[in-house]
Amino acid sequence: MNNLHLNLFMELEGKRILVVGLGRSGVAVIRFLCQQKAQVTATDTKSATELRPALAKIHDLPVEFRLGKEHLLSYEGFDYIIPSPGVPTQWGPLHDALKNGQKVLGEIELAFRFLAVPIVAITGSNGKSTTTVLLGEMLKACGKDVFVGGNLGRPLIEYLLSERREGLIVAEISSFQLETIEDFRPFIGMLLNISQNHLDRYPSFRAYVEAKVRLFSNQKPDDHLILNYDDRIVCDVGGTTKAQKHYFSVCQALTRGVYFQQNRFIFLDEFGIKEEYPTVNLKLRGRHNLENVAAAILAAKLCNCSADGIQKAMESFKGLPHRLEFVRKVDGVSYFNDSKATSAIAAARSVAGFEQRIVLIAGGKDKGDSYEPLRQAVRGKVKQAILLGEAAGRLESILGDVVPTLRVQTLEDAVQTARIKADPGDVVLLAPACSSYDMFANFEQRGEQFRKLVNTLE
Repeated sequence: MNNLHLNLFMELEGKRILVVGLGRSGVAVIRFLCQQKAQVTATDTKSATELRPALAKIHDLPVEFRLGKEHLLSYEGFDYIIPSPGVPTQWGPLHDALKNGQKVLGEIELAFRFLAVPIVAITGSNGKSTTTVLLGEMLKACGKDVFVGGNLGRPLIEYLLSERREGLIVAEISSFQLETIEDFRPFIGMLLNISQNHLDRYPSFRAYVEAKVRLFSNQKPDDHLILNYDDRIVCDVGGTTKAQKHYFSVCQALTRGVYFQQNRFIFLDEFGIKEEYPTVNLKLRGRHNLENVAAAILAAKLCNCSADGIQKAMESFKGLPHRLEFVRKVDGVSYFNDSKATSAIAAARSVAGFEQRIVLIAGGKDKGDSYEPLRQAVRGKVKQAILLGEAAGRLESILGDVVPTLRVQTLEDAVQTARIKADPGDVVLLAPACSSYDMFANFEQRGEQFRKLVNTLE
């Protein structure tokens, strides 16, 4: 196979390979491995009944399944182990495999070794999906043939399964995915921001940061790294890169890069060439989205996009579902769905995006992060906090002295209570500051239920 990284090419035919986890990336990996004539075993702690939709996609492939009560307790004897991103490296059998020196590769590392096109890889604690999709739209508006995927729900390995091969890849990359890379090297890397997140998975904030910076650990001097000039941690860790550094800012003017000033983005290159991008028709709300747009513009310029194409995509982009998504206005009250705000920082940024008084719906599965950023954000802006889920008690103890709080049992109770508490001109905002797994399958399901509940209000 034609490969950009010939020294990384892997011969998979006949190799014994274990795929751990049958989520979307696991299923795609199995399809690819079978295409390469590997001997594939798949294991998952979920039962065949629970995994029925996934199994239906690969039922005709020569795979040995070890599922549910029969899942593998030892991964010995395999040439390669490919865990899904949701499987922590501390997971017993996987931890033992790593300790014993077995070869463990993540899906993005596996895909990278077979790719022959440049990759733009985007990570950060918040804003990854919006920036990834927006950049994809900018590239398409400028006539680029681009594959948009990664942690968005379209695994990188699916590029290799498609008959159509785009000339450029834009991929959202999570810290979980970066844990299992070895040689993964994007032509353009992007670190949007770093704040406390996923401390239910990582032993410390430092460990989380170390996972993030793996994005650019293999970059060379002819690669590029885009950094948030306004984020001190990003600038500090980005200083270690061998790649060419490029900055964006929404707080101050830069001599090179992209910055926001007086309702427009300004791009300046190393030759002093200047381009301006007015934001009068920008549909995205909040300072955090200004950061996302600035980063996308900078990456688009590094990909040789035209100013007209960038402006067109910027103005037509409506945002993604469950990210500060306007649902409906009822009796003069505007309802917004930001179910994707699964950290305190993300929820705080969501709150900061409104001038109106807010009735906030928050809570879910506690990720172990500090809620202090949310505490600071709600002061003077939120008139009522309605709390639910596993984290309700902890949130109440932290927010209770700066805003009135109420605890409810279900999201339906929360919406009904919010309707009573909100006055005309107010905003009801779902910004959980927590993951969804205590009550919902994922943040999408939570957001969809919120949408449904709001749309049934009379």
